[in-house]
Amino acid sequence: MMTMNSLQTILRQLPKMDVLLASATELLKRWSHKRIHEALKSVLKNLRERIRNGETPDISPKAILSEAESLLKKKTSVFVVPAINATGTVLHTGLGRSVLPRVVLDDIYRLLRGYSVLEIDRETGRRCSRIERLSEMLCEAFGVESALAVNNDASAVMLTLNTHAKGNEVIVSRGELVEIGGSFRLPEIIAASGVKLVEVGTTNRTRLEDYENAISDATKILLKVHPSNYRIVGYTEDVPSDALAQLGKRFGLLFIYDLGSGAVIELGEPTIKHAASSGADIITFSGDKLFGGCQAGIILGKESAVAPLRKNPLYRALRLDKIKIGILERVVSLYLNNAIDEFPMLNLIKEPPKRARLRAMRILRNLPRNLSASFAVVKSEAEVGGGSMAAVKIPSYALAIKPHNINEEELAKRLRLYEPPIFVRTTNGQVLVDTKTVFDDEVKTIAGAITSVLSEG
Repeated sequence: MMTMNSLQTILRQLPKMDVLLASATELLKRWSHKRIHEALKSVLKNLRERIRNGETPDISPKAILSEAESLLKKKTSVFVVPAINATGTVLHTGLGRSVLPRVVLDDIYRLLRGYSVLEIDRETGRRCSRIERLSEMLCEAFGVESALAVNNDASAVMLTLNTHAKGNEVIVSRGELVEIGGSFRLPEIIAASGVKLVEVGTTNRTRLEDYENAISDATKILLKVHPSNYRIVGYTEDVPSDALAQLGKRFGLLFIYDLGSGAVIELGEPTIKHAASSGADIITFSGDKLFGGCQAGIILGKESAVAPLRKNPLYRALRLDKIKIGILERVVSLYLNNAIDEFPMLNLIKEPPKRARLRAMRILRNLPRNLSASFAVVKSEAEVGGGSMAAVKIPSYALAIKPHNINEEELAKRLRLYEPPIFVRTTNGQVLVDTKTVFDDEVKTIAGAITSVLSEG
């Protein structure tokens, strides 16, 4: 055990700050004197704690400067970086949900290199609405009278409720009071909109008369929320959207339909066109889920219902910037031109399982034989994710890896810390590289990563 005298002797051997700073010439080429000083101070503090705990760390100036450099790199590095999704979850919220079409990315790069036309009419030279063209395109694509877009679907719902029912009541089925992620729940969104929530029915069964019986003089909106991220099965009943639209019309109430994921084509979810034809006054959905674009809240509906939203001061706070507007215009343009095959997410969802199997086999063929692990290509079940098509499992394949010298969680961690980071699943002592969500040009990178991290020992 280290004595107090020997402990103090080692602590006194730590290099002085001025000595370290004098040797930090290379670091000063990249970072300010203040940042380097703070990093060195943090490293020295950590070393003192380790020494007091009985450790014998390297306390040479070279080692300390190296540790300070690593700390500086970590503090100044960006968090949002490219990643490889081998989880089998197509719209993975943690990995950015929808991947944008390549043609959209190429065009957006040109858009962002300099100035862009945003709020100026090219013909008259006068200021105009930044959202006008996108609104026209959305109306054309989905056969509605009016359209708007804001920051996300939650803000689309909030803007709609605040505009049309502030200080009044909105009726919702108990079975549709969803949690949308990040611990945010629909009742909280409704409350923040300045609207009183009136719950009807039960968790599993709600009938049309439940809505009708709850209508009062304070009722302004009938709200239907499609439960994208969960399913209730068995003894269930809900009210079709067209029936709610008719009820709203009979009582002079607005019918708002929150679609959530926003499917454009038939994928087992209500499509945007189906919702629009149901008679809803307003429908809302996310831009970065099945719609295949960026984060946004799309609002479609009747002009009489959408127009007041533009005059609400909240709209100014929730409006989109040029990047999102540019992306959404190009995404909608693809739909208008029937270019469905340009959407990576839709292609992954629709492709046959054999394509995933071929990618898994290619990864396996690119691995050396001497790695300390067992490998097998196995059947898997992928999912859409992102709060979409909750009950649907997609047949897939995965490369199963059973490491010999480390456990599966350590292997998964090493793959996450690789550059680029690779995210996988773990189960029953194995790592599963689900290739449903792997693109063809990522196969060799994955093989190289597996080889590298398993060679570490």
